[in-house]
Amino acid sequence: EFLRDLKRLEAQIAETFDPQISKAHSLHKSLLAEKKKFTEPLAVAERIVKPRIAAYLDEEDRRRREAETERLKAEAEASAIADEALEKAKTLDESGNKTAANEIINTAFDRAQEVLDKAPEVPEAVQAKGLSLCENWRFEIVDVAALPREYMKPDEVKIGRIVRALRSQASIPGVRIWSEKTVTSRIGTRG
Repeated sequence: EFLRDLKRLEAQIAETFDPQISKAHSLHKSLLAEKKKFTEPLAVAERIVKPRIAAYLDEEDRRRREAETERLKAEAEASAIADEALEKAKTLDESGNKTAANEIINTAFDRAQEVLDKAPEVPEAVQAKGLSLCENWRFEIVDVAALPREYMKPDEVKIGRIVRALRSQASIPGVRIWSEKTVTSRIGTRG
């Protein structure tokens, strides 16, 4: 009887609050739908423009890195020219031929400068205020059979269906199956 009284009291509370909750829920849903009319075009535009911005920023970064690599190669070549000339000039200078040593240094300087002049300038990294380029790593499974066991997840929905259907007859390796008894009650006079 106590359990039935609880259920009757619960029904009275539901009668009092459910209509108001339903109205509030309907209002909430309609306001969300109205809001979506205004925000959906913005979300569509954002989905269109974000990949384009990401592609632009990625391409600019690739170009900058490529120019930086070319510039470093040119600097290394210019340095090698200067080092080689310095060794030759040092030998000539030690043998007393200062004019030839100076000529080698001047020629090497001109050659090194030509190499550096041909090297591309490294552009500044593109900075867009308030934007940053994030890198998200993704994956797709191409061969389920090759996956290690630790990456497998049991299908608990399917196991639950089998257990509820077969009850005590269910037998699944690695799964413990049992029943739990609970009490349910309905409002009514029948016992």
